[in-house]
Amino acid sequence: MAYQLHSEARTTPKIRAEIQASTLGLTKLAKKYNITKATALKWRGRDEVEDRSHRPHKLNTTLNEAQEDIVVELRRFLLLPIDDLLVVTREFINLDVSRSGLGRCLTRHGVGNIRALRAEQNPSEEKTVSKKAFKNYAPGFIHIDIKYLPKMPDEAHHRYLFVAIDRATRWVYFRIYADQTQVSSVDFLRRVTEACPVHINKILTDNGTQFTDRFTSKEKKATGNHAFDITLGVSHDTSEFACECIRQWWLEHGQALYEGSTNLLILCDCGGSNNARYYIFKEDLEKLSEKLKINIRIAHYPPYTSKYNPIEHRLFPHITRACKGVVFKNVELVNNLMAKAKTTTGLKVFSSILNTTFEIGRKVADDFKENMRIQFDEFLPQWNYVAVPVDLVSSGFIKS
Repeated sequence: MAYQLHSEARTTPKIRAEIQASTLGLTKLAKKYNITKATALKWRGRDEVEDRSHRPHKLNTTLNEAQEDIVVELRRFLLLPIDDLLVVTREFINLDVSRSGLGRCLTRHGVGNIRALRAEQNPSEEKTVSKKAFKNYAPGFIHIDIKYLPKMPDEAHHRYLFVAIDRATRWVYFRIYADQTQVSSVDFLRRVTEACPVHINKILTDNGTQFTDRFTSKEKKATGNHAFDITLGVSHDTSEFACECIRQWWLEHGQALYEGSTNLLILCDCGGSNNARYYIFKEDLEKLSEKLKINIRIAHYPPYTSKYNPIEHRLFPHITRACKGVVFKNVELVNNLMAKAKTTTGLKVFSSILNTTFEIGRKVADDFKENMRIQFDEFLPQWNYVAVPVDLVSSGFIKS
């Protein structure tokens, strides 16, 4: 059998075998074969005569074992080129990974050749098939699938990798779950819609029970009760809707809790239906102030600071907890769940359904900017202002 010696080797397999079989001392062996005593000691202590691998016993890799398993599964499942896989790995798994290190990882796990992987997954395709151009898809066509992850030594059960990929842009989002139930699927879909940088117009999944109940009956039809079949909402989130919510709260609760009060302070985010830049919100707010005959002071949180709004940590977490793990089948169910939210410190939630339909695309009146009664503060007027009723404006009242 052909054997290639190290370029710096001073011994041959025959000499090494003689050293192992010799009874001479190390000094005499070194002198006899013109080698060092360390070399003579090394080969006398071995049973084989071949050079050992110079690869380190432990590779110093950037990715740990679990991260490598995820990268390998992404490669097998998505068949991503190494540059695309590098972007995904840096975004979601490990920011410090290098392209060369990722390539060595794929090679070690036997997934370095993407053509071989494609041929393995599609063995019926002939090599001579002419290449066809891909159909052009608009961004927003999302594939969602689930893959088993290998069970790690310290784990009792398998975990599941939920993956979403946009067919047009190759944008990828994934998350690991302990199960593949409807609850996990719905949670993953919610996170995908929040994280996706483009508008999602179509979602493609398999026919597993995580995504549909179409094949659980003889009729092979969806029942409409699966979480992926439900769409909630009775109207649009408009400025008119926001002001109507304020009006109902004031008439049902506010005026009783704060009897005799003529001023109302509302903390708002800077976007959405109560956007600080929208004059349509100020126009609807002015109408509301006139109906209720109170001064309505608005204080907007600057962009990216809405997390400091007390409602974010005094109310929303408790509502989320009350609705946790429940599949929303109708608006009434959501309403009942929210009404049950409470805390030991005295929080009570009063919830109701607003069935009014609000028009979208409304425009502000032509003369509103010239005649509006909104009083802006001297300090940060774009975020702080007061809507004042007509009778208070005519009497010279200005709320600063």
